[in-house]
Amino acid sequence: VIEAGVVELMVRFLNECDEGLDLAAGVLRTLAQDSGQKTHILDANAVPILVRLLEVDDPLTQIESAGALGNLTVGLTESRRLVAENGGIPPLVALLVIDNRELVQVAAGAIRNLTNDSTLVQQFVEANVMPPLIGLMRFESGHAIRISAAGALGNLTLGDESAKLALTAAGILPPFIRMLGEGSGEEKRIAVGALRNLATQTEVKAKIFKLGGVTPLVKYLQTSMEHMVKHKQSKLAEATLQAASAVKPPWSTSPAQHLPGGSWRYLEDTNVAVATMSNLAENAQGRVKQQIAEAGGIVPLVKLLHQNTAHSALLQEGAAAALVHMTEEETIRHVVADTGGIKLLCR
Repeated sequence: VIEAGVVELMVRFLNECDEGLDLAAGVLRTLAQDSGQKTHILDANAVPILVRLLEVDDPLTQIESAGALGNLTVGLTESRRLVAENGGIPPLVALLVIDNRELVQVAAGAIRNLTNDSTLVQQFVEANVMPPLIGLMRFESGHAIRISAAGALGNLTLGDESAKLALTAAGILPPFIRMLGEGSGEEKRIAVGALRNLATQTEVKAKIFKLGGVTPLVKYLQTSMEHMVKHKQSKLAEATLQAASAVKPPWSTSPAQHLPGGSWRYLEDTNVAVATMSNLAENAQGRVKQQIAEAGGIVPLVKLLHQNTAHSALLQEGAAAALVHMTEEETIRHVVADTGGIKLLCR
């Protein structure tokens, strides 16, 4: 198809024709799913026309054009910046408020891909993308739309301090805290990552506390650790059964040597939760630290100091940092000491 010049033909069709635009844009959308064809589509100068079609008065054409841009911007920095340079950000943001679920979903997906480029964060802030994305985080929006909207906002939290302030002022904290407490596994991962990035600011720490974000954060940490332990135990049992049921040559790799690999997701979940708690506790008011302790946050942090595997060093470092921040509050030192945390920190 590529060798036959279909990409160039579709781009020419989009530039010269008034009908069937959704079909031609749909062809480019399909081809853009292939990572090997993205550069070819870019070289055919498809981005400017796809951006222009975002504003035509035809939902089908808008859907296919936004979908094509979304596929082009997966994992390709060049395409993301081309979309921005050709004015694609404002029309994509405008599509978020259209009363068409499919159109909103593809637009939100494209925006999530674009916001993976930190150099574009300020442009999205200036386009006032926050209110519509925050609105789409409502549970009635549907899982796919929520994930894209939350993912885009999560990417925006990687911006500079002014971007973080703009996000907080726009009301990003309440939906993320709700998502951390009530969302799916993927939604919770996005939420805790966003809170980790935002909790570096003193005023944000206080807001997370006031909005009741501490308790779901501690619960997320506890659950992530439980999953990590259970996964390791199930893999150990599986490895034991495999070893008992087969005679292996001495040079064969033991299944147990691969146990940590399957635990990476839960290990990363735990690591992000610990980092969020550490950011939240650092230079925070005493009441914030007190609530972390009252919610049960000390015990899991101390347990992580007991970890002693090749993959636990990062968790230990994060847990130690969080506990050091916590023990700056005199009333909490006794709690840490009672759980054996002080001895482990000294060690």
